Amino acid sequence: MRDEHAADRVLEMVESVAHLRGYQFSPQRLAAVVPEVQRLQELVQRLRALPIDDEFPAVQFTPRE
Repeated sequence: MRDEHAADRVLEMVESVAHLRGYQFSPQRLAAVVPEVQRLQELVQRLRALPIDDEFPAVQFTPRE
């Protein structure tokens, strides 16, 4: 049931973005992209959780003179 609510929220978000940008898509076509949008949102959350700022950079760049 939770997944259905999440899918509904994602579908509403996709519909809103499409409408704001002036795109017209059928409800079936918008619903077809929901799983991919959810996958990308999960990936974004995982990337945001990485402690990137806490680690020393692996490569140092120095300007050439």
